[in-house]
Amino acid sequence: MTYQPPRGYWKNEKDTIINLTNNIKVLVKNKIPVFGFYGTEDGLYSVRQIESLKNIIGAEHLKYCSHNVFIDRQKDFLLQFKSWVK
Repeated sequence: MTYQPPRGYWKNEKDTIINLTNNIKVLVKNKIPVFGFYGTEDGLYSVRQIESLKNIIGAEHLKYCSHNVFIDRQKDFLLQFKSWVK
């Protein structure tokens, strides 16, 4: 897949601009674990946004790698997911 499809999604989909930071902070404050697995090349989140999320949920709850984490890094995704749910 080229960069164009995710970029088009980002430019045209209003839901990608929803800021859920305060919601996530409430979850963390209430001791509800929050985990994130993001692709570095999907173009939906900037490095700054990922760093901000890491500061909120903790680095151990965030994995930021690869492009399409469910396909090209499926093994890594499943291992990470298993480690989080234990």
